[in-house]
Amino acid sequence: ELWFAIIINDFNNFSDRMVEIIDDPENIRYKETFLKLCSYFLKFSREEFDKFKIMFLMEPPLPKPVSEKERGPYELEHEPRAFEILLVQLMKGQKAKEIINDEDPFILTGIIWSMLLGAATSISPFYDYLGTSFLSDNLPSDFHGDPREVLHDLLVIKIDNMISLK
Repeated sequence: ELWFAIIINDFNNFSDRMVEIIDDPENIRYKETFLKLCSYFLKFSREEFDKFKIMFLMEPPLPKPVSEKERGPYELEHEPRAFEILLVQLMKGQKAKEIINDEDPFILTGIIWSMLLGAATSISPFYDYLGTSFLSDNLPSDFHGDPREVLHDLLVIKIDNMISLK
């Protein structure tokens, strides 16, 4: 429970921000909101990578995997909800015909989740290790700005293309 107590505030803040994006009156389209949620996930990973690592990459310090029955009420109440929020938004977009990819929503969300996690985990430490010039020097010349942000924006464009395919 100590591990959960340490990160609970960060998980709640992260999930609350996702809900704020969904509830924003300017976000009236499910597809647009879904893409904003993806962008927020990537932005958070860039700007708060240490928190991101603890929240999404580190396993709780448990002696062995535990079943839902073995977890306490505190752990069950404070599970990360980011995947679930993305899944629900994608399903709403499919139902409203804004997201026209008719792939199983759980599988499609899982693929997108993997892409987001992959980009978040590979680009941030990679960028810090190699420095700005490596990424900047290897992006096409018409891309400007923080190379991590550019790569993350390109991923969101790819996700947009993917959810727009039948």
